[in-house]
Amino acid sequence: MGKIILITGGCRSGKSKFAEQKLASIGDNATYIATAPALDTEMQARIQKHRNDRQKRNWQTIEEQINLAKAIEQANSNVLVDCLTLWLNNLLYKAQSNNIKFTEDSILEPCQKLIQVMQKSNFTTILVTNEIGLGIVPENACTRLFRDCAGQISQQIAHIADEVIFVVAGLPLYIKNSNNL
Repeated sequence: MGKIILITGGCRSGKSKFAEQKLASIGDNATYIATAPALDTEMQARIQKHRNDRQKRNWQTIEEQINLAKAIEQANSNVLVDCLTLWLNNLLYKAQSNNIKFTEDSILEPCQKLIQVMQKSNFTTILVTNEIGLGIVPENACTRLFRDCAGQISQQIAHIADEVIFVVAGLPLYIKNSNNL
């Protein structure tokens, strides 16, 4: 069974860079699963920069916005998923676009599928997510739902993860590791 590592932190905290360094330390053969949609020119430029950075490392890239479990199944190497928060955003947007009511319970099924696939994998899976529950309570229902669902995803994955790392100001704080299970 492969190892599962969850890396969380605030926006622009250095968590993605840390995750990439961790993945590179495991070995050269790697798959990067990107969940960000290119909705505007700023995101297109960011995505292109990340693509260029990954090419230098010779990592396989899978760009998947919705079916994260399938993307992990397709990988034949250690995996970095960046990021779960954007994946959640994509699921919420898809549901809203199709007039499907999305609740906090709606995230449970795709999250459980993701967990099952990771637990069956023989490779290490590193997942990046934003810690968004440290601020004030959002004023609108949609934003509260997003925050609550992100919290559910983080809790479920942290529970089964071998390691959970909180990154702040580019520095890792190990919350859970194989030595303290």
